[in-house]
Amino acid sequence: MATIRFGSTATHHLVWTVPKLIQPVSFLPKPPIPPEPTPIPPNPEPPSMKPLPGQQTILTPFDYARFVQTEANEVAARFKAAHGVAPSASDLYHNAYRRCFEGWSHQAILDGIGPAPQPPDPGPGPDPGPQPPSTARTGLVRADGKRHFRDDTGRFWPLGATLMWALHGWKFERDRLKQNLQYLRKFNIDYIRILAQAGWKRNEISEDWPDHVQVMQELLDYCHGIGLRVQITGIGGVASGGHMDPDKIIDHVIQAVKGRETFVHSVEVANEYQSNFDNETKLIQLGDRLKAALPNLVALSDPGEDEANTANMNWLPKHGSLGMAHMDRTDSTNEWKWRHVRKAWEAGNDPFIQSSHNEPGGPRSSVAEFPEALHNAMLRAVAIIMGWEDFVLHNAAGVQGIFDPAHNRPANLWEVPGIDGVMDAVRGLDPLIPGWASDGAATRGGDPVVGPHPLACDAFWPNQNLDHGVVRDYARVNGNQFVQTLIGLKNFVNVKAGKNYHVNINDPITRTSTQFSIQKGQTHRIEPVSRDSRGFGGLILTGTEF
Repeated sequence: MATIRFGSTATHHLVWTVPKLIQPVSFLPKPPIPPEPTPIPPNPEPPSMKPLPGQQTILTPFDYARFVQTEANEVAARFKAAHGVAPSASDLYHNAYRRCFEGWSHQAILDGIGPAPQPPDPGPGPDPGPQPPSTARTGLVRADGKRHFRDDTGRFWPLGATLMWALHGWKFERDRLKQNLQYLRKFNIDYIRILAQAGWKRNEISEDWPDHVQVMQELLDYCHGIGLRVQITGIGGVASGGHMDPDKIIDHVIQAVKGRETFVHSVEVANEYQSNFDNETKLIQLGDRLKAALPNLVALSDPGEDEANTANMNWLPKHGSLGMAHMDRTDSTNEWKWRHVRKAWEAGNDPFIQSSHNEPGGPRSSVAEFPEALHNAMLRAVAIIMGWEDFVLHNAAGVQGIFDPAHNRPANLWEVPGIDGVMDAVRGLDPLIPGWASDGAATRGGDPVVGPHPLACDAFWPNQNLDHGVVRDYARVNGNQFVQTLIGLKNFVNVKAGKNYHVNINDPITRTSTQFSIQKGQTHRIEPVSRDSRGFGGLILTGTEF
């Protein structure tokens, strides 16, 4: 018999005794018995990884973590990709024996099982129309005027994507994380949102890692190299009974960002502080520390949709320079998903500072999921027009990055059903909206009408469950121009002009446009182009007075 020591609570060693002789277990059903293979030369490893028969091997806790958290997961994933089924216990046992006793390298074991799985090619999709440049943006992300964002490339509407588990991925599953990052880059996402600390039991991110700062720095460097910036949220929260050192977390963030300021989109003290760090005084102190140490945009936290304006006015700009809100995702009313789309108006349609719609509903999101491209595209369109120019495309695979069958969540971004279409629609939105869209007067149709609304809709169908109309219509009027959103368009709507206008009707999914001209007091019938799974549409109208 031979023995391996892995580690235990009391002695830091766990004794695993395995038979000295063990026959190879085949991965294929009933193949001919092959001749005994010549072991593939292993990668250089410490001599203790190659025991003599009857000797014991001492593996450190790091070796154990590497094998269990990384190597075993990769072996199981490679086996399933090659054979279509999960490996049996004997399959995994056989590979552990190869790894620890026969001296096979981890890569040799993976290559012996089959080729590495690759994320699916998103394909060409619909004609994307005019797109932002594919080259990476440069310079420091900074404020420009009241609510705009600018870097050395010019003004832009930042588009991020949730990838909270990225630090854990960089430390333990680097290849898989790189696949997820490259997937986001295909769609020209500007930045990822990560956590510097999280008390998740299955994939913790800890400020107590001895290489915590280094892991952050390496991730920033890699993302910069492929054209992605990073938004770092310091405090993610702890599991029940867990440990967290807020000062240490923020100190590590500052150390990691120093010298890499242009690699970073922004920094945030805490994610949803009322749930994860319910200490507003300390929150403000940590915000002050970030703001004094770094030139980057600094957010304190999401104060909740209802408190967004009040809290941001109390916090900013003295203690930070970026406002945030996580808006209500409830979809249980007859407005369905369109209720969440209109939330940027209610959270504050005239933010006084640069602001981020930082964790909206998205594919496989909690509370309510938003898997359809049309809802996500209109969600961002309304946000930009209402002054929430920074937008994060949220999805559940970007939270913990683990397979979660209880919540129907895959581990990787490309595995989320419909995600390619959502990415394409949200990113392709920019050319349909005029660059001045968050300037001027915010207006709304309905009862009551707010502001000099350009095109008045004749019906808002949720109120009396009418056979036509919209859920809401919001607009921004700037001089002789306007941009207006029709959300939850049911069958058709008749619009009445407040002035003489030339109008473009823009569909966010096909990215096609049609035109009409209308004089003051006249009406025009508008029907949806693209529709969601219940038959409702969403459109972006732009117009010029004549």
